[in-house]
Amino acid sequence: MFLLLGGFLTEISGLDPFQRERFNYTISIPYTGVKRMVYKHGEWTLYKRDVKLKGGKWQTIYFFSRRTPKSGKPCDLPDGYEVGVNKRTGLPFLRKKR
Repeated sequence: MFLLLGGFLTEISGLDPFQRERFNYTISIPYTGVKRMVYKHGEWTLYKRDVKLKGGKWQTIYFFSRRTPKSGKPCDLPDGYEVGVNKRTGLPFLRKKR
């Protein structure tokens, strides 16, 4: 049996029962085998972030960025939305499909 301690994989099967009892739990990390899709529009990447509104409700916001933002995860294009481009600034934005 192996245990991840401080970033190192440690074998605990060689420990005596008293020492092994200290590590009497298992850690399972699910692997879905599916790669996360990331939507890009030119050099812009789509990100999403969950924000808490004043009323206490949580909402997911989507935004485009050229650089990696401080918070937010890259994501795929949400269902029912398409990308528009601002004619004046050239910035991409999301809008509901017509």
